[in-house]
Amino acid sequence: MKIIIIGANSVISKALISELQNFESIELFLYTTNEHKCKKFIESLNVVNKISIKSYQDEKFENNADIIINCVGVGTPKELNGNYTPWFTTLEKFDNKCIEYVETNSNCLYISLSSGSVYGDNFLEPANESTKNEIDVNNMGLNNFYSISKLYSEAKHRAFKNLNIVDLRIFSFFCRYSDLNSGYFMSDLVNSIKNKTVLSTKNDDIIRDYVCIKDMLGVILSCNASEPINCALDVVSKKPVNKFDILKFAKELYNLEYKFSDDINCLNSSGQKKSYYSINNKYESIDFSPKYTSEQTIINELNYIFEVDNN
Repeated sequence: MKIIIIGANSVISKALISELQNFESIELFLYTTNEHKCKKFIESLNVVNKISIKSYQDEKFENNADIIINCVGVGTPKELNGNYTPWFTTLEKFDNKCIEYVETNSNCLYISLSSGSVYGDNFLEPANESTKNEIDVNNMGLNNFYSISKLYSEAKHRAFKNLNIVDLRIFSFFCRYSDLNSGYFMSDLVNSIKNKTVLSTKNDDIIRDYVCIKDMLGVILSCNASEPINCALDVVSKKPVNKFDILKFAKELYNLEYKFSDDINCLNSSGQKKSYYSINNKYESIDFSPKYTSEQTIINELNYIFEVDNN
């Protein structure tokens, strides 16, 4: 099986590559703007075959791939520093490249990484099959930009109804390759444990769904094994987790110290979200069920991070 991954230096790409390189029957073709960085990561996995690293600036994608996975990202709100236009321009550019590819490679499955933010910014309750994205068209701002870019992308994919395209809506993701400078809750938590500092967090409980990369890969391979498919799937774990429970087991297992403070500003691309997860589970359509809970995923990744640090 041939699998193309574009945006190969992204966090989710790295997690997928680390899993996929264990399959002898899979050949990977990785496309990136920074080949040196990608090569260094591959070397850290001690892999010498089945992986080709290329630049998509001057090469066409490998012919006759079975799956093409679009992991292209443009950075967190913190990294974008007020310029959010790449959510529209850069993401659109590479999405069109992938669509062109599957138009000429009709047997190829296009996996596009979407986001739970496609539902909008009202997450007082988890998303369900009836949730609507309500946009104040005369007062659009940061809370809408990313959501609209993903909504537009998904709408475009559904319009290409004869192409094999699946949008995977990811709500929360954390792994050993996560950027610890991103400013997200889990990156701040890891830094506090590593540096033995006190984590400051708001005294409000939130619910998140952190999906294990093994389950995400299982979804992708199940989509590939199904009949031709054009749809969006909410990516879910076996069970979501709330922040207070994360703090509790992080204190017990990793000696995390934390305090509650209301003096914290959070820059978020899709608004403040109390219950940022989905109960719109359509995995039955691809004959798949998740094996790992969010808590198991976090503990597995934290164990890896701190075992590596201790070596």
